[in-house]
Amino acid sequence: MPVWTVFLPTVVVVTTAGAVFDVAADSYVVDATPPAWHGRTLGTASRMGRTVGGVLASVLPPVLIGVGGYRLVFLSAGLTGWVAFLCLVLKEPVLEGERVFTRRAIAFTFSEPTVLLGAVTTLLFAFSLRPVASPLGGMFTFIVQEVVDASPELVGRISLVALLGGVPGSLLAGWAADKWGHKKMFVVSGVATAVAGLLWIPLQGGMVLYFTATAVVLSLLHTFNLACLLALMGDITPLAYMSFLWIGNVPMSILVGYLITRNLPLCLAFMAGCTVLVSVTGGLIQPFEAGKADKT
Repeated sequence: MPVWTVFLPTVVVVTTAGAVFDVAADSYVVDATPPAWHGRTLGTASRMGRTVGGVLASVLPPVLIGVGGYRLVFLSAGLTGWVAFLCLVLKEPVLEGERVFTRRAIAFTFSEPTVLLGAVTTLLFAFSLRPVASPLGGMFTFIVQEVVDASPELVGRISLVALLGGVPGSLLAGWAADKWGHKKMFVVSGVATAVAGLLWIPLQGGMVLYFTATAVVLSLLHTFNLACLLALMGDITPLAYMSFLWIGNVPMSILVGYLITRNLPLCLAFMAGCTVLVSVTGGLIQPFEAGKADKT
């Protein structure tokens, strides 16, 4: 397959479609869920689903490849996506005016202070420790292989253990966010995540056990933090929510991708600083009247 004329355009199309589906699915969940349950749906259910899916993605592909090759892997993933899509078409709630993608809604996003803060928060979140905290991400794998000097087989096991660390994070996040407030839990967990990210600054080759233990902690805190962010964004409007996270992924990939290959401590310090900054902007958000789940 030609790289520039076939493969790259295919990757761009698939990624774009995934981004649109991601935004639409999360917006649908927000509209279909009472604000008092945003933490448990967007936090626990959504993050738990992604964590379990990540674990299955680490375990099943080698088995499926052995049975039916790569085609069976892509076919299984495609069918799973269609099941999720069919769930979306069962019932769509009535959309509020500011949630429909129109010129008025776009103007609302950049004029309403709360929504604008939400857009800035989700945009900055792309530069937080998220790129390295996700055990399925390429930057996480880069650190394990190039800095910790682990074998490819060991990388897979470490990623799986770190993924499992996100399970209690997703379970606790939804309950805690709905009980004590989406904003409060987002701010507290953001600061804790930033501190956990700094634990990787002294990483050197051979520190497999240290990296694995800290990766589990970071995965738990990051999952908790992201779950609270999703719940908090659900209290505002979906338009300012996943859309800007995807937009932020583009400059993040360029900047963080450059730093991580040249100066890991500086890269981690930068991302930890962005994580704290996101907690500050998120702490300034005042949810709409509907967001009663946030008591702060």
